[in-house]
Amino acid sequence: MQEHGRLVRWMVDPDVLPPDDPLPAAVAAAGGTLTECDSTDPEALNRVAGGGPVVFRGSVEAAAAWTAAGAPAGVWANFPALRFEVYSRPLGPWLLNAEPVRLALAELIDRREAVLDAVGAGGEVFVRPDAASKPFGGTLLRAATWQADVERLAFYDVPPSEPVLACRPRRVEREWRAVIAAGAVVAGCLYRDPAGPRVEPELPAAVRRLANAAAATGYAPDPLWCLDLCESEGSLFVLEVGAFACASLYGCDRGVIVAAAYAAVTA
Repeated sequence: MQEHGRLVRWMVDPDVLPPDDPLPAAVAAAGGTLTECDSTDPEALNRVAGGGPVVFRGSVEAAAAWTAAGAPAGVWANFPALRFEVYSRPLGPWLLNAEPVRLALAELIDRREAVLDAVGAGGEVFVRPDAASKPFGGTLLRAATWQADVERLAFYDVPPSEPVLACRPRRVEREWRAVIAAGAVVAGCLYRDPAGPRVEPELPAAVRRLANAAAATGYAPDPLWCLDLCESEGSLFVLEVGAFACASLYGCDRGVIVAAAYAAVTA
């Protein structure tokens, strides 16, 4: 691995890399190189990629811009394929929010009653973006303050035409992140627990089985991508998918991820 790792350059925005992240050490151990870059510099990727295969880790905005401009292999952020309307077809059997109401943000006010009737619970509806780039965070809309709750989303400069998902509110307990490559889980960890902040660098057997089942469907937006899973009311579900280029890796094994990235970018 060390002999071939030198061919792969990792380009990482330090603003999205925690100071104690083990990724630089894992890249160095594999014989690769890691270059810090400014995600807002449109020429940074071209400069680094000119020396051979590159794997990018940085901001959503930079990944989206470079992907739209035809970025080289290793910028794994295929946002069109990461939309709910795309991944819900293959992953539907395991989704926590399997049957949301999909509509434009601007329609939420006019369709208040229809949305509440379809997916409301206790006068509340959970709304999240359809897009994996997450122009806003998921939030609750309450019947009593519906219009104000919707208008508050304008703070995030979300366009009125932005597709959103209105879902029945569900209580989520633990959450796990899995990194998928070649149709299987290569790394995973617990990253959210209601008992308190903790990260566990392994997936429980049942969570890994679910993640591998989802990974084996043939859905693969990128050579490496992220799959979030959760526990709700005693059952396991797929929560959402994410772009490897931008998603936090939490406690996932960086050495295994570096090896999988090398295999993918040099295939």
